[in-house]
Amino acid sequence: MQTKVNLTLDKEPEICDNSSMIKNTIEQFVEDVDKIVMLRLGLSVHDLADFPFFDYFNESDDRDGVAYENAVETCADDFLDQVEDEYGEVGLL
Repeated sequence: MQTKVNLTLDKEPEICDNSSMIKNTIEQFVEDVDKIVMLRLGLSVHDLADFPFFDYFNESDDRDGVAYENAVETCADDFLDQVEDEYGEVGLL
């Protein structure tokens, strides 16, 4: 004896659900670095000298991931170090 089952799907099944992964952009990366710099320095990264943000940015990192957070923090720290080198410790007060 065989039993037949009819299934009705409300939506098509997804092969890979990437909804939990938040993609990043260089603009978002710079904004996240800027938030840290603003808190520590009181100035925006846009107010100061150019900085190689692309050296720290990896678009394959998810914004909610550890690698992304580490890159943002490292970039912010290095940015602040550059400010200190160029303007002295007084610039960081």
